[in-house]
Amino acid sequence: MVSTFQTVMTLTLLEIILYMASFFMTRPEFNMTLMTGHLGVSKINIGNILRIVAIAPWAYIGFDCIPQVAEEFNFEAKKASHLAVVSIIAGLVIYTILNVITSSVFTQEMLLTQKVNWATGDAIGLLFGRIGLYSLGLSLFMVIVAGINGFYMTSSRLIFQGYTRVV
Repeated sequence: MVSTFQTVMTLTLLEIILYMASFFMTRPEFNMTLMTGHLGVSKINIGNILRIVAIAPWAYIGFDCIPQVAEEFNFEAKKASHLAVVSIIAGLVIYTILNVITSSVFTQEMLLTQKVNWATGDAIGLLFGRIGLYSLGLSLFMVIVAGINGFYMTSSRLIFQGYTRVV
């Protein structure tokens, strides 16, 4: 039941983000020229991006609980590793899509002169209205619930291992 619910939540999140991205790319408001650096950098530095990607995988949607749960579901190590890699890549794609949407809406002047509290939320609100903002809010809620669920799953597994003196 829980795994089915998580699968549905993950697929819903992915569908919402992919729908927004495909819809967004066809809008006249999409402006590639705004996607230059707002800090005076006019070209993308792959080294800086890779530094963030190297330290950020733990933040993606609960992939870190896969090894603990894999044992309970009798997954092979290869399948568990594959799931972890796929979840990291999916998180990277979703994160990148949201950043592209946000960076293509606001200029540096807009960020400095207008009251932009949450750039991603404001960008989605401008492009997709309330429905887009509610969809983003629902997606964020699902990510939080999935993260909390993953935390409880791994914590209970750790407590169980401590009880059986494995740890």
